[in-house]
Amino acid sequence: MSRTQSVFFIISSYYFGKNLRSIGKENAILIGCSLEIVAQACLAILNQVEDTRKFVVFSFLTQALAGLGSGLNSVASLALIVAISKKKDRANNIGYNEAATGIGFLAGPLFGSFMFELGGYELPFAAACKYFT
Repeated sequence: MSRTQSVFFIISSYYFGKNLRSIGKENAILIGCSLEIVAQACLAILNQVEDTRKFVVFSFLTQALAGLGSGLNSVASLALIVAISKKKDRANNIGYNEAATGIGFLAGPLFGSFMFELGGYELPFAAACKYFT
């Protein structure tokens, strides 16, 4: 499933990177966050899908949607950092953004596991939805 998200991340990063001027950086971030919210909400209810075929299809579609949102957010946030940073601070600001992303990749599964133990299957996804709002 995670490969589906990665493939759609690559596709959306390339496409939206080429077309970011027409969408706008701020609009792209809003659209990306909205796609992420929908994907996380869908993941929260995924355990209620009982038919195996529907479960697999729904899983792939949800991961594709998350990849589209992630790619759009990534491209737009880096473009926004470049646009608002002074030239001398640009490299540092991009580095801070990448460091924060790395920390999220490291701490996210740990935090998600803790929330799963605390509140069950839906809580980590509900918290992710809240994070994006």
